Amino acid sequence: MKTNQLHLLICIHTILCSFICSGQSQDSIANIITAQFDTFVNQGDSNNIYLQTNKGIYETEEDLWFKAYVLDAKTLSPSFLDKTLFIQLIEDSTNQTVIEEKHAIENGFVNGHIFLNDSLKNGTYSLIAYSANTIKTNTKNYYAIRKIQLFKIAKEKQETVSTIQDSLLQFSIFPESGYLISGIPNRVAFKATNSKGKPLNVSGFLYKNNVPIINFKSLHAGMGNFQFIPQLKNNYHIKLSEPYSDKTFSLPEILPKGNLLQLLSQNDKYITFKISQSQAQEKQTVYLRAQLRGTVYSLAIGDIEKELIFKIPINDMPQGIAEFTLFNSELKPLAERLVYVNP
Repeated sequence: MKTNQLHLLICIHTILCSFICSGQSQDSIANIITAQFDTFVNQGDSNNIYLQTNKGIYETEEDLWFKAYVLDAKTLSPSFLDKTLFIQLIEDSTNQTVIEEKHAIENGFVNGHIFLNDSLKNGTYSLIAYSANTIKTNTKNYYAIRKIQLFKIAKEKQETVSTIQDSLLQFSIFPESGYLISGIPNRVAFKATNSKGKPLNVSGFLYKNNVPIINFKSLHAGMGNFQFIPQLKNNYHIKLSEPYSDKTFSLPEILPKGNLLQLLSQNDKYITFKISQSQAQEKQTVYLRAQLRGTVYSLAIGDIEKELIFKIPINDMPQGIAEFTLFNSELKPLAERLVYVNP
């Protein structure tokens, strides 16, 4: 039994003896015990932390993702007392702290990660979390601890330019709404990898009837995008200039009419979409559904003739990949877009 708990029992026993001897009623004794216990509890730590990691075994140069739940010690409901979570990664063999970080607590919850750099050694580590109201002087009972195993990986030799030049190229094209529509602005994303599946930065041109009209290049990790207005009676293709100068790729089929779903902007409260449709279509009612992990969080309704803007609230959605699906008045899917929300 802990020292403070034993002290409480001794105090309660002393009070009971004195009040029984003085002839106090049971109600009075009960009230005194309750008051003493409340006083004891209120003097102690007020929050508990529960810590989870995405797995138990990691390699160096990998992200360790974790979730922390900061709960009121008495009600086990999310606590609003603490605003900062302190994270430590301790090497068990040396008892040395190798990583220390601070993470913001939002309404009692924390979603975070730490990078396990290459300087860390093989072995067992303790991931420890605490906050101002879960740790007091000479108290270690309210640390949240998770044990992990860490293995050091051998670095691969960096690919040389000649190796990359000799690698096979995988170049993929992704129209934002899944297809190209004639007569309206279309955004096209692309991704390039080498024969080992690693990102390959490229640059090139979009050709219209064998005439270059748009120059593009990768923005990050072999990925990028460009925007253009396709026309049915024209021929389009992509030709790369770097690192290859003899690779050409055809674009997907261009449809004569249809609807496009384009992401315009995103913040922590809203996602803004633009819905466009070709001139060949009549005015119609459309629905935009937002769902994540099988739960529908919003449904926007509007009438579109040429363009329509939807501003979808996402502050109530959890972190993850959300599906935004556009339907017509007959609830037939017209387009879909995946968006990572609340990162």
